[in-house]
Amino acid sequence: MKRRVMINKSPVLYLIFLCVVIIILANSGGSPGGYTGSKSDKGATCASSGGCHASSSSTITSSEMISSDIPASGYVPGKQYTVIMKAAKSGVTKFGFEIASEDSLGNGKGTFSNTSEVNIKSNGKRATQKSSNNSGSGSKSWTFSWTAPVKGSGSIHFFAAALVANNNGNTSGDNVLIDTLSIAEASISSTDLLNYAKIKIYPNPTSKELTISGYTGAADYTAIFNSTGNLVFKENYSTTLNIAYLEAGVYYLKIVSGTTSVTRPFIKK
Repeated sequence: MKRRVMINKSPVLYLIFLCVVIIILANSGGSPGGYTGSKSDKGATCASSGGCHASSSSTITSSEMISSDIPASGYVPGKQYTVIMKAAKSGVTKFGFEIASEDSLGNGKGTFSNTSEVNIKSNGKRATQKSSNNSGSGSKSWTFSWTAPVKGSGSIHFFAAALVANNNGNTSGDNVLIDTLSIAEASISSTDLLNYAKIKIYPNPTSKELTISGYTGAADYTAIFNSTGNLVFKENYSTTLNIAYLEAGVYYLKIVSGTTSVTRPFIKK
């Protein structure tokens, strides 16, 4: 007589379910890397063939998402700038992104910095969202800093891809927005480059005052922007600023002189 062997499928099904959940949650905290649509990524995004959100219903659409305070005259080598990434799609509540900065050959140039909103990847050559910053109502923006590369790097191209997810509990049916921004290298004297590099702000982090050192120019005013790009402070230039009233968080101090500006990030405790 044949004996029927009963197999308990519950542990197997549980393990399969757990693996799916881990895959979904893993990328909610940022792109695994290599999906900006850039030259080094060979045009790949997370919704293109091989991407973790690719499906027959996925679409890839161009959208203006990248903005910055880099002047039209070009970036100053070694100077830090503020970059804002904003993705928008009606009805969407889950967002993610990856951004890279490359030269014309596809080499990573410039350095992104960690903030409360983004994590860096590839030694700062890329940035992506944190898991605590992937929700929005029809749109989502992230603000972070980017330090320009060394002199002689030439034109830099930003490549960004944003995931606009349908939040259906899996990776199918999600769509991607893509954008590029190209900036030239500014013509600037070695003396000016040295002056920009000398500018420091301290203490950082700080709870009451912020001191500017190393700036020898005739500045018009200083301004402070919060992590969403909103102006929270603007006064005539002074080497000491009272910022005790600001809420805790990441801010960007901008020193403005005519058409030239220098931006430095700081943390208010």
